[in-house]
Amino acid sequence: EYSQYNNVYAEDEENFPTKIVFPEENREVDVDLEVSLKDIYNADVSKSDIAPTEIFEYEIINDAETGAIRYSSLPTKEVRITGIKPEYCNDMINGYESETGQIYEKTNYEIILKDGSKITDTLVIPYQVEINGEMYKITEANIRAFGSDGVGHDGSNIPNVKTLIYPNTITKIIGTKGDYNRILEKVILPSNLREIGEQTFYECTNLNNIEIPSSVISIGKEAFYRCDSLTTVNYTGTKAQWQQINIENTNNNNSDLTNAQIICTDGTINQ
Repeated sequence: EYSQYNNVYAEDEENFPTKIVFPEENREVDVDLEVSLKDIYNADVSKSDIAPTEIFEYEIINDAETGAIRYSSLPTKEVRITGIKPEYCNDMINGYESETGQIYEKTNYEIILKDGSKITDTLVIPYQVEINGEMYKITEANIRAFGSDGVGHDGSNIPNVKTLIYPNTITKIIGTKGDYNRILEKVILPSNLREIGEQTFYECTNLNNIEIPSSVISIGKEAFYRCDSLTTVNYTGTKAQWQQINIENTNNNNSDLTNAQIICTDGTINQ
């Protein structure tokens, strides 16, 4: 970016932080390409908390540079998470573990890392990934398991975790009807989210509250189907803005959402 200007240079082109020097203007600009995680997540997250990028499957959305990066290390190329690789998921399908034959009651798959440890409490979705030497920003996410029983079964949309945290780079989350997740208690959505896809939180019966950002414009069918414990929705917009969201509620398949107490910035719906 700076190289297009006459006489402008970086004190250190290889390492950051550095200074961009504008000698003709007698000006220096500090530049650090390390993005603050406080700007990326609406939660207290450290690098060690973020799930390894290798456990996910990806699909490139846009591999063209869409603008100058300037003072951020966020890539401009975009990618979506299409699922979790089967080698990182056990074989709990419909409450059944195929290797031992043990039957589980309405359970879900677990994420098992290469060192044998499991992600069981909090799953923090990464905000960027390197693919073939290029960095991509993750803007969509579907975290279902891919083929976890070896015969093409897609698994469920949410693994067996208590808390799910999305980065603010994501504008669309996608779901797939599958096994129950009666463990999930808390979801931290991205502040720039536009769409909550159908069946995203299908039968997450232990999810009791959620904050939905005012940026959301659509919520797909069965996105909150059988979320029996959902009693409170904190909405960052007004009551009028909430009424403008396209909520697919055919046959009351999102009634647990629409009947919850919706706390808006100017009052409460269903108080």
